Amino acid sequence: MIGSVVDHANRTRQRRGQDPLEDAAQESFIRLGAIATAAVARWLAGESIDAASAAGEEFSRVFAQLAASSNVPLGEVVMRCRYWRDACQLVLHEAAAELHASEEALTVACAAIQGAVDHALAQTSALFDAEHQRTQAELAHRQQELAFLATHDPLTKVANRSLIMDRLKRMLVRSARHGGMVAVFFIDLDDFKVINDTQGHTIGDRLLIAVAERLRGLVRDNDTLGRLGGDEFVLIGEGYTLKRAPARLAERLLGAFADPFPMQEPSGPVKIRASVGVAIGQPGSSAEQLLCDADIAMYSAQSRRSGCETFEDGMQQVLVQHSDRRRLSSA
Repeated sequence: MIGSVVDHANRTRQRRGQDPLEDAAQESFIRLGAIATAAVARWLAGESIDAASAAGEEFSRVFAQLAASSNVPLGEVVMRCRYWRDACQLVLHEAAAELHASEEALTVACAAIQGAVDHALAQTSALFDAEHQRTQAELAHRQQELAFLATHDPLTKVANRSLIMDRLKRMLVRSARHGGMVAVFFIDLDDFKVINDTQGHTIGDRLLIAVAERLRGLVRDNDTLGRLGGDEFVLIGEGYTLKRAPARLAERLLGAFADPFPMQEPSGPVKIRASVGVAIGQPGSSAEQLLCDADIAMYSAQSRRSGCETFEDGMQQVLVQHSDRRRLSSA
């Protein structure tokens, strides 16, 4: 009689034009059949209604496991519960006939089976609702992570080139409409390659993270700090009304490198200098040109070992001539 519940359920599904239960569900339904048969036998043998109640709690647990392992929709679980109820009641009638049980006993037993199904459905629905909420929260969190990764540097967690360019373009649009200066600060770590080559890439990565964290403490709420790659950082800001303001911020950026950066053993603190190039947005400036101007100014600062330079017209030509003279002197 243990397999009768499953057999009846499968025959019912086939009569309704549906496939038999898949193997994953079959095992769970065989277990349910055994539980149902034991509960019915104990009830018909004169035990209390607690036997059916205990079976109902077990039904709900098995159905929850079945739903989770089979990854089926709630509607399918409800359908399976009903198949089980119908099949189990057929087994009840067969057992009652064999045991010559009274009609009253059979009615109470059928009611107990229905109660067990109701209990299983209520529990399973609650589990499905909780799982749905958990899945939605996990999906929202994952979407936030993907959005962050698309716009931020994975190592330092500051803005990447894409986000920097997008925000710089928006700043230039606002500047053209409402006034105020837009400034780009191009920051390059001097001799970073030496540290990377002599102390290893792990120390190099830790240094980049520490630099980003220290620079982040200098920016205003409406500024954006980013990493363009390698040891190149960029800071963009808007709303400057005093001509001296960008230069003052550049001095603060250089000051951030006055103290060594703490590193974990075995390297100990790392001392490094930086060069900063500043470019101020002009009417009609594009984001690409402004970033390029700041880069040129940074190379000028490195070439002159001045720490910081602000872009001026003709600066690129001077750098080209200086580079040519260096190549000629080394030939």
